[in-house]
Amino acid sequence: MKTPLQLAQWAAYEKITRQREQEANKKTEVRTQKARLLEEAAQWNASQHVRGYVAMVLEQAGQPPSPQIDAWAAWALDIALATDPISARIADLVSHEPFLHSLPVVT
Repeated sequence: MKTPLQLAQWAAYEKITRQREQEANKKTEVRTQKARLLEEAAQWNASQHVRGYVAMVLEQAGQPPSPQIDAWAAWALDIALATDPISARIADLVSHEPFLHSLPVVT
């Protein structure tokens, strides 16, 4: 049978352990959110590059561009749209409003 002192020590140990686990989980969550943000920014940057490239091809092709160039441009712009994370991010933020209140503080 444990003494009251031993029970108190065990409770204190469990409390400290829970706090450390919560802190570790929070740090992991912050790292995950940072990585996701950087990945989305890279995807957006790539989609912007594709859009710029398409614009330059269309500019250099002259007016009016051939049907083949138009078809290629439409395909390439579809790829840019599919890889652009902006719409998905906005939809995610709107549908998960409580997330906005739980954003981690960056230190």
